[in-house]
Amino acid sequence: MNDATQGIEIRNDVALERATAGLRALVGEESSRLFPASKYPDKTLRSLGVDEEILPIIRLIPDEDHLEALHKVLPEHQYDVLLGLATGMTPEAIDRELVQAYARTAAQAPAADDADELGAAMARSRGRVALVSGPVELQGILERPFDAWRVFLHPSQYRVAYHEGYAGPARVTGGPGTGKTVVALHRAYHLARRLPADAPDGCVLLTTYTKDLAAELERCLALLVEEKDVRARIRVINVDALANEIVRAERGGAPLKLVFDQKEITARWARIARRLGINFTDVFLDQEWRQVILAQALTEPEEYLKAPRTGRGTALPPLKRLQVWRAVSAFEEQLRQAGEWTFLQVCAEAARILDDRGRGRTAMS
Repeated sequence: MNDATQGIEIRNDVALERATAGLRALVGEESSRLFPASKYPDKTLRSLGVDEEILPIIRLIPDEDHLEALHKVLPEHQYDVLLGLATGMTPEAIDRELVQAYARTAAQAPAADDADELGAAMARSRGRVALVSGPVELQGILERPFDAWRVFLHPSQYRVAYHEGYAGPARVTGGPGTGKTVVALHRAYHLARRLPADAPDGCVLLTTYTKDLAAELERCLALLVEEKDVRARIRVINVDALANEIVRAERGGAPLKLVFDQKEITARWARIARRLGINFTDVFLDQEWRQVILAQALTEPEEYLKAPRTGRGTALPPLKRLQVWRAVSAFEEQLRQAGEWTFLQVCAEAARILDDRGRGRTAMS
């Protein structure tokens, strides 16, 4: 039973003894170890739920790689605490995010017989252990709202969301359900919280692909960010709406006439190919326009002749590229004459407008 959380834990003492022997064989001064007593006193670690019996091995860990190797050996809560410290969280933050969360779970647990110490500890536990009296109680657990988990940040995600050293854009990858969205929410919160008090509203942009996803991000931010001034600095909007807004503002606010139907777009490519007598399919022309010409903001045939076509399959000799360019010019002219836009055109134009604004600010500074 963990002294800090008063919950049940699973510990592999045999594996811990083996790991301790292996770590003792490593040579290193205390200052080079991950959890030196000078920085993390025993009292601090014990208050966060680290067992007295585990402290000796904790003092031997030299780096995060060796800590990660102990993931399956250490009790779940204690590993989370140590990982949080290793990634830069303060003991106060860990107490608030992990230890107190356990305490809240314990307070909500049903009363247990004082004589049954194990049963009481199981009732207070969270994570791997839940004590239920039957299927009705189990169903009640499964039906509880998951709002708290929508913004919960594991220590391994904390190092990404609150990292201070990014020198430019950073990309986070992972499969479905690995917490990318939660990391993005916390990153937006972190950036907004660091801004000065007089920072304008909406200066941190959190964007996604659809209106529904944007609405869900808004809801999750309301769960995460309590400070109204910090929340006002974060703007959530889907990409298409943002691009449309930028282009409309540049053109005086008039609504854009958008072509939504992809079948209609490919049919136009097919008619242009027949009229020009070129041997390209409608799908090929549409993809070449979107994935090469629009993607690289190419505006002149000379640029297209030199442009890379990574991932587009068979190489195109100069003559074929000029034929493609003729088709693209005809397609875009058709749209201009009708006053129409595709979604990707709007996005490309918005990017161009923002680039021009950025160059203007650089020139002035």
